[in-house]
Amino acid sequence: MGNTVERREHLRKLLATEARIAEMDTGKWTAMRLFDVSKAGIGFVHRHPLELNKLYSIEFHLPDSDVKIACVAIVLHCAELKDKAGYRIGARFVWITEDDAERITDYVWQLGHQGHKIEWT
Repeated sequence: MGNTVERREHLRKLLATEARIAEMDTGKWTAMRLFDVSKAGIGFVHRHPLELNKLYSIEFHLPDSDVKIACVAIVLHCAELKDKAGYRIGARFVWITEDDAERITDYVWQLGHQGHKIEWT
């Protein structure tokens, strides 16, 4: 048992939902699959690698919600999946409305209190 320092600031919720992403300069949208979300950012899978430190427009819905969350995020991590079926990408929000950030926080906390798995991000 070693001492592990938790560097995550925000709780995140594991999920699986479809979303879309566009480069800021081209505006061309492509599909992606969200696998986690927190107030600070998202994790997702995309079929192509994305450039680190580049800004992207992102749109998604939280499960069981009709409200579209639209934000801008910067890619901080991109790694090819072991099965070579795409890329695992982590991005931090650089622009998101207060209402949408609150929706995400409420979603994560609500599920945490219902006994769903949540982790720090």
